[in-house]
Amino acid sequence: MSVDNIGVLPQCRQAGNDDEQSLPSPEQPHGPWLCRGDKVSVYYDCLKPNFSPEHDHKQAELFLTFEAAQAEITWRGKAGRMRTHVVGAHQFCLIAPGVLHTRSWRNEADVVVIHIEDRLLKEHVKVSLDTVIVADFQP
Repeated sequence: MSVDNIGVLPQCRQAGNDDEQSLPSPEQPHGPWLCRGDKVSVYYDCLKPNFSPEHDHKQAELFLTFEAAQAEITWRGKAGRMRTHVVGAHQFCLIAPGVLHTRSWRNEADVVVIHIEDRLLKEHVKVSLDTVIVADFQP
């Protein structure tokens, strides 16, 4: 597996677009892939301020943020109501597969993103994952 593929957004589906691909494309705009498998892919980058319009993914997306990180995630709750949460330094943000969301990255900061294939979640997670979870990972 190569980490030569630098530069393109993870493969995501714009709202209303039913893309058949499951894991993100190897050509992605953030940073290099640290590993890319059939059930889990991991990449790292120092993100600059940017905005991703409403989209969803077929896989779960787990962001791990570090110093100086600040992002805003907005998603549609179960009843269709919009919800927003700020993600700061040393937090994680888990976005379930199929959850429509936008992301506004506010300032330059390091991030690790893990894409987890839905079939891996179904094999190992016993509860339904259908929302966005944001919490601290460092006390």
